[in-house]
Amino acid sequence: KARIPFLYRVHEHPSPDRVLELCDLLERLGVPCKELTRGNPEAKDFAAVLNRVKGTGKESVVNQRILRTMDKARYDHRELGHFGLALAEYSHFTSPIRRYPDTSIHRILSGLVRGADPEALGKRYRTFAEEAAAESSKTEVRAVTGERDAEDCYTAEYMRQHLGEHHVGVINGVTPKGIFVKLPNNAEGFVSLQDFQDCDFEYDGEIMHRDLRSGRVLMMGQELPIIVAAADVATGRIDFVPSSVTLDPNAREGSGD
Repeated sequence: KARIPFLYRVHEHPSPDRVLELCDLLERLGVPCKELTRGNPEAKDFAAVLNRVKGTGKESVVNQRILRTMDKARYDHRELGHFGLALAEYSHFTSPIRRYPDTSIHRILSGLVRGADPEALGKRYRTFAEEAAAESSKTEVRAVTGERDAEDCYTAEYMRQHLGEHHVGVINGVTPKGIFVKLPNNAEGFVSLQDFQDCDFEYDGEIMHRDLRSGRVLMMGQELPIIVAAADVATGRIDFVPSSVTLDPNAREGSGD
C-alpha cells in the first residue's frame, strides 16, 4: 500500500508451449492429463497428475518433467505472484534472517517503520531493489548448483561401498548413448547402450530406445535390474550395467581414485 520498492519471491505461470510438451510426454507414458489440456492450468491440476502416479514407477519421471515445465522461482522487484504456491503476493521475510533478500526487505521496511516518506524510500531503494533481486537470483542458482554437485560426490562415495551389487531401479532419463536409472535410495547411474549384449537400439528422440532385433523397449518409468559397476567420487558419476552382464571385478577398479 505504501508503494515502496520491495523484493518478491516470484514463480510465473508455465508457458503454454512447455505445458503442451509435457502433455505429449505424459500421453506417451500412459498418464492421463486432461486437466492440463484445457488451457491455463492451475497448480492444483499439476498436483492432480502427480497424485495419479504416486507410488508407481513413473512417479520420479513425471515429477522431474513437471518441475522442468515450470518456470524457475526467483527474486524480482515486481509483484508477479507465485504460481506454485497459488499466491498473488509472496516474499521471504524470515527471522533469524537467512537470505540476502530478507536483509534487503528488512532494510527497506525499517525505514518505513521509522517514519520515512515513501517517496524518499522509493528514490533511495528502487535501483537497489532491482539489483538486489537480480544478484540474489544469480547467487541462488550458483549455490544450488554447488549443493547438487556435492550431493553427487557424496552419493558416489556411498555407492563405492556397493560395487558389484544387484539392484532394481527405474529408468529416469534417456539419451542417445544410454539411459539413466534411479535406485530406491535415490542414487542415479548411467547405463550405456553398449553394455546391452546383441542389441541394436533405435532412439525415439525423447523417452525410449527400441531394439531393432528383438523389439525390446527401454522406456522412462520402466523398471530395470542393474549391477553397480563404478562410482567416481571426484566427478560424482555412477555407472551401472544390466544385470545380465557378467561384471569383471577389476575392470573399473580405478574409478574414483
